[in-house]
Amino acid sequence: MIFTEKFIFEITIIRGYNDDEESIKNIKNIIKEISPNKIIIARIEDERFKKKRGITDERFEEILNLLLNS
Repeated sequence: MIFTEKFIFEITIIRGYNDDEESIKNIKNIIKEISPNKIIIARIEDERFKKKRGITDERFEEILNLLLNS
């Protein structure tokens, strides 16, 4: 059976969990391996969790550039 639909890969970046360089490298490798049609990278926006696990705008932009470019 051949998969003919679009594959969307979505990941949420969480401070202290998957925002370090090694995690970003691993995520990038996964993206290359599974080759999704669309990639959605999100971060925690809920105020209850943002203080503890949210990442700064600057770090989010860095991660976006690392994952989506090159």
